Amino acid sequence: RALGGLLAAYHLSGEPILLSKAEELAKKMEPAFNTPTGFPKSTVRLSDGSAWCPQWSHNSASFSEVTSLYLEWNYLSQATSNPRYKNLVEKIMDTMINM
Repeated sequence: RALGGLLAAYHLSGEPILLSKAEELAKKMEPAFNTPTGFPKSTVRLSDGSAWCPQWSHNSASFSEVTSLYLEWNYLSQATSNPRYKNLVEKIMDTMINM
């Protein structure tokens, strides 16, 4: 939710520092996407990049969570002109289409 908040604030204000902070946060969140399906783990320790899903989730992600991430990371790619972020979430949509 933090990334989406920063991106929304950037979109409304146009303040470059908000986009910079969003990109900084996204880079720290990237290890969460290192999964077979591309669906990210929902919790990331930003200090060391370790990522996990809460025990109650049975190592799964919710539909609303991954589709929100898809929108946010695509917008980050568009705003930064960097395809890196879109590429990370493309696997999510590919996996969902093939379910």
